[in-house]
Amino acid sequence: MSITYKTNEDNTFVAGMSNGGFMSSTLGGEKSDIFKAVAPITGTMSGYDWQNCSPAYKIPILQMSGTNDRTVPWDGTMNTALGWGGAPHILDVMEFWSDLNACTQDEIIDFPDIDKSDYSTVSLTKKKGGSYNNEVWFYKNYSSHVRYYNWSCFAINFGLFRFRKNFFNISSITKHIKNTVYNIPFVPWL
Repeated sequence: MSITYKTNEDNTFVAGMSNGGFMSSTLGGEKSDIFKAVAPITGTMSGYDWQNCSPAYKIPILQMSGTNDRTVPWDGTMNTALGWGGAPHILDVMEFWSDLNACTQDEIIDFPDIDKSDYSTVSLTKKKGGSYNNEVWFYKNYSSHVRYYNWSCFAINFGLFRFRKNFFNISSITKHIKNTVYNIPFVPWL
């Protein structure tokens, strides 16, 4: 990928939604020497990853999860069929990343509820003060309705833009990142 897209190997990051979020978590645990930050969106660690996660390097994390997501449940009660289940509560996963990065401070931001019709609110917990200036960001979508793909609008319109603009800049590894985004095409499963 770095040869094809001529990317800087010191500034290689991965983000994915749903199944891609699981893959992001896997890559963060197994390939932290390659991926300098990861962002699982409505995905988490599989049970296997939770039991075997041992990153070689401390890396920044951004997680987005919904409290009422029935596909990837917040509390880790996902069906274990096909090897996906077995992950703990998402709060335990976030604590793992926070502890790995030796984060010592919490900043909590509750965003205004600007659209009452979607029955959801969003907050962000930033775990800071960690190793190498890495942070662990956790966006929580509190929802009384199951609206799994509401996250895609949130991620595109707010989260990922802010993620790219601010999150990558918190790591000393990435302070020289350029404002270049490579649009690698999405290929849906058929």
